[in-house]
Amino acid sequence: MKPANLTVLLSLILIINAVSALSPRESLVLLGSSLSLEGWIGAVDGWTADSTEPHCEWTGVSCVNEIVVAIDLPSRHLAGTLPPEALRGLPFLKRLDLSHNPIYGVIPPAIAESCSLRTIKLSGTMLSGPIPKAICSMSWLINLDLWGTQVTALPPCMPPAIRTINLAHTRVTEVPEEVIAPELTVVDVTCTAIDCAEEAWDVYMCRDVECKPEEVPDVSWPAFVTHNECGNFILQ
Repeated sequence: MKPANLTVLLSLILIINAVSALSPRESLVLLGSSLSLEGWIGAVDGWTADSTEPHCEWTGVSCVNEIVVAIDLPSRHLAGTLPPEALRGLPFLKRLDLSHNPIYGVIPPAIAESCSLRTIKLSGTMLSGPIPKAICSMSWLINLDLWGTQVTALPPCMPPAIRTINLAHTRVTEVPEEVIAPELTVVDVTCTAIDCAEEAWDVYMCRDVECKPEEVPDVSWPAFVTHNECGNFILQ
């Protein structure tokens, strides 16, 4: 292909992507409709296409200079799936808290396109399947809370800035050693599918002494410490 033709083709691709991308308001409307807005608990302002309020004043939405930076809607009875298109339209989102809602399906890889996310809280939802590999590209992601979900596996890599992952009461069966980055301080896999049928466990992966649980014996760090309900410790 001639360079001139290649330039035209790339320009067309960029134009198509720009046209197809949803605005932040459209993204929020899509998210609300996908999560059964009419069934939400508590007073709800906005979240519909015909809403007269600015989207930055909608329930659970936080903005900085008219830019959506956080969505906080825990325990609102949001029922449905996470629409990939809505996540793509919120590139400056820093915090997403949809915890303790009957949200089902899988975590869409498009969540990585909300590339500014620092904190994702999806605990207590019905999300299932493996955590998408796409999260590995999320340069700013620090906290990922999937407590009580039905996720089944970690990706083969971790976001470079990740600090905590909560996998308590999930269906994760192992934490591969290769995914543990130097920045990762805690991986909580309390009562996962590995051992939930027998007894609950607390697992800490520590890279510095500051994250050492107070009840853990004095050991050399970093260490892999497993503490069960009976008070026994296993150091690996």
